[in-house]
Amino acid sequence: MRTILKLLFPLLFIICLVYGLNNTQQYSTQQDKNRLEETTLRLCLKYYSIEGRYPDTIDELVSQYGLKYDKQQYIINYYKEADNMLPSIKVYRKEKQYE
Repeated sequence: MRTILKLLFPLLFIICLVYGLNNTQQYSTQQDKNRLEETTLRLCLKYYSIEGRYPDTIDELVSQYGLKYDKQQYIINYYKEADNMLPSIKVYRKEKQYE
């Protein structure tokens, strides 16, 4: 019985450690995505307060207001209906492609 417990406790510890690290990575990824979406929205509002209209594309925020993000990891879906209406901003994380 003791030998089974000696083997079982380290195994359970390793399983819990791997599970915790996986959850931490998922949480961090979600927080990065949320931060990028929030930053993009704040820069849109800043652009509107200075220019009197919302930017036509994300590229305007990148070039004029210094928005930086990893284009290989994220896609920003930016949809603008009118100059005076808040655009719809969604950030998506790209999936890894295996060849």
